[in-house]
Amino acid sequence: MARIIIVDDDEIMAEIVSEALEAAGHLVSAVHDGFDAMEAISRGDPDLLVLDYNLPGRTGMDILREIRASPRAEGLPIIMVTAHGGRLLMIRADQTGADDYIIKPFAPAELVQRAEALLLSSRITRAALRL
Repeated sequence: MARIIIVDDDEIMAEIVSEALEAAGHLVSAVHDGFDAMEAISRGDPDLLVLDYNLPGRTGMDILREIRASPRAEGLPIIMVTAHGGRLLMIRADQTGADDYIIKPFAPAELVQRAEALLLSSRITRAALRL
């Protein structure tokens, strides 16, 4: 069971994603704006972050930059989610440190599959670093 935080201003989308991830056996919490995201991350010590690009207050890209600059959140897998499917945005998210990128609308099962892959990769990396 992984601890997953969803940052999405669309409460219905956050609920759909939460339900899918909880059905896969994960502990999920959600926040709905950019200001609460960093606090939730520091409090929740998540194993994965699902981060929407468009947020009130701060963009998902701003939050992504802050996370990647923080040693405390080093190695945190992040899936960037957005309704903006432009290739330039995907490149920027990748260059900024997103581990994966998914475009809305998407099937919840696809997000769960990608989340599971990132969680497995993260566990393997952490185990290798301990050796």
